[in-house]
Amino acid sequence: MAEEQWKQRRSDRVNISGKDGLLNQPRSALLDKSAYVVMFTSWASKEAEVTFEDLKSEKKNQISTTKLDFFENFDNFDNIPDDAPFIAVYFGKRSAVKVTGPYERISSLDRKISYPNKKEKGTLQIVRKVDLILGYSLDSRTKKVIENHLKTLKDEFSSKLKDGTVIKWADAFATDRQQ
Repeated sequence: MAEEQWKQRRSDRVNISGKDGLLNQPRSALLDKSAYVVMFTSWASKEAEVTFEDLKSEKKNQISTTKLDFFENFDNFDNIPDDAPFIAVYFGKRSAVKVTGPYERISSLDRKISYPNKKEKGTLQIVRKVDLILGYSLDSRTKKVIENHLKTLKDEFSSKLKDGTVIKWADAFATDRQQ
């Protein structure tokens, strides 16, 4: 019964892989989609890079490591399900915005990071590069459009902005998004 209801609701949903494109969808078409935007303001430490290389060496005979990547100490990363796609957006100095991804989380591969001169350990959060987000690839033109769009919203997000700020795709890109 639940599956039948799901299929009925599914057929009523707007198909976001249609001709209108990834960035031209109404909020109603995106609300039930598990896709996210992760914002950050600093790149990884050398300790995180070393821990990541150690992980890749450890896992090279067990899994393909060519599409693996990582982030470091992102506070809200646990809010992203492992199978949900996301893009990462770097907000730098002088209005720099850079989009990377799309990615999916692989939380089972996360590692602790040791820092010299610090008692606390950090967290290396592992992701896998994927080809699609919501059925679309992110070519360089689309990434540029996203970057320009997010530059205009930087002031809106700046009060929330810290490494690992996670927002739903619909809250950033729906054509009729709520301010």
